Amino acid sequence: MSLSALDESTDISSTAQLLIFIRGVTQDFEVLEELLGMCSLKGQTREVDILNVLLDERSKTNLDLSKLMGVATDGAPSMIGVNSGLVTLLKKHLQEKNIIAEDLMQFHCIIHQEALCSKKIEFQKLNSEIEFQFHVMKVRIWRFTVLYRIDITKHLNVLNTRLQGKNQLISQLYAHVSSFQCKLTLFRSQLTSGNYNHFPSYKKMAEKFNKTAINFSYVEKLDILIQSFQDRFSDFKKVKPLLDIFSNPFTISVENAPESMQLEIIDIHNDQDLRNRFNEGDLLNFYRCIDKNTYKELRINALKCASLFGSTYICEQTFSILNINKTKNRNRLANESLEAVLRVATSKFEPNIYQFFIVFNYLYFWRPAISS
Repeated sequence: MSLSALDESTDISSTAQLLIFIRGVTQDFEVLEELLGMCSLKGQTREVDILNVLLDERSKTNLDLSKLMGVATDGAPSMIGVNSGLVTLLKKHLQEKNIIAEDLMQFHCIIHQEALCSKKIEFQKLNSEIEFQFHVMKVRIWRFTVLYRIDITKHLNVLNTRLQGKNQLISQLYAHVSSFQCKLTLFRSQLTSGNYNHFPSYKKMAEKFNKTAINFSYVEKLDILIQSFQDRFSDFKKVKPLLDIFSNPFTISVENAPESMQLEIIDIHNDQDLRNRFNEGDLLNFYRCIDKNTYKELRINALKCASLFGSTYICEQTFSILNINKTKNRNRLANESLEAVLRVATSKFEPNIYQFFIVFNYLYFWRPAISS
């Protein structure tokens, strides 16, 4: 089980709202993402206030926090502060309840991290420089700089698009980021040698002016971007070995695997039927097929990884639904009603309309009157 809690977002009535989503996985690897609660944060929105709201929602639903595997947040200080952030306070609360909390994983939303890394290209700074020195815009170096940054921004936008969407496994999200980091390394190597094939706008201008000289400031900017990705995604590196086993147990070196899984990995490496099922492409369906007793530890690891939120995209999407429903003309919409709207809009559960009408008709039309 995993929680995705996004720090407050202010609605049309200037009320800070907190959305808490829960992600769970059944023993048959059915993934469920449901709204645990929407809470108004009135007055101060300190870390302890957010924790109390979370615990209140837990008590309403009898949620078993001992099964909690991870927490994904937007990365605000109130969420991830080392000494008093929400996750730190939650771990302390679990320890007070004699629940092992050392293994509780926390993640800064991948999409937020990518956006912060993107700022390293300093496009806004370039804009201000252009406005200040508009009279030199015809100088070729400015044209090349603009086109270079247009190309790198396009690559970042492709990554951002891949990270968005519901129901993505954390291993898929991290794979997109890892792939982009490899691309950045390739871009740097090619730019250093004067190869601009992956920067088409820049390349077109370079060919027009027969420019062959390398501008090493572009390489330096890529170095900064590469380092930013390495620094910001360090929390995912801690669980990378487990994610690698989850995403492809057939390519894992037995010696590098946790000892509890080594014998199972040897067995699965030599099971051609399971290898064929894995090659069919549906990862969760593959884990549904493996024997619960033979591959007990691999299944446990898979259940943990499948339950983790890698981003707070579902919260961001739900805030959009909130803003659509709570407008300036409906700013007195009660929180209970608004939460019900959000729950229906985001739930995977499908109502049984036929059964509903049977019960409704029985209660209001068919049920015999009770005489006094």
